[in-house]
Amino acid sequence: TKINSAIFYTVSILLTYILCPIEVAILTLLFVSVGDTAAGVIGVYYGKHKISKHVSLEGWLGCFAVCTLMSAVYAGWLFENPIHGFSWFFFSVIAGAVAAVSEGCFKRLDDNFVIPMISAPCLWVLMWMFSIL
Repeated sequence: TKINSAIFYTVSILLTYILCPIEVAILTLLFVSVGDTAAGVIGVYYGKHKISKHVSLEGWLGCFAVCTLMSAVYAGWLFENPIHGFSWFFFSVIAGAVAAVSEGCFKRLDDNFVIPMISAPCLWVLMWMFSIL
């Protein structure tokens, strides 16, 4: 009787690719596919401190770390206009925080839908602020 998570994932990624620049869409896809997976795996195996019913501190930190690392790699080498130095560091940390916060903010909605729907507009503004787009 429940809707499969793959439906939420597919709809959110489709909307992101249609509505956002490709740089935003790709980083958002990485957040939901790799960051959310890291949060789940780390949270299940090592999660001892609950932030909410479905989010552990350890899983949240895992999502933050993985998404920050992906943002750093993506912003430093894979963007058409890569950034470096302090801008690179701050962009990566803020983008990782956006992903981690969006992963744990709505407990009643599927995070496969929430992460892209919150991360994409935030990343778009962030990339504009850092002159990536």
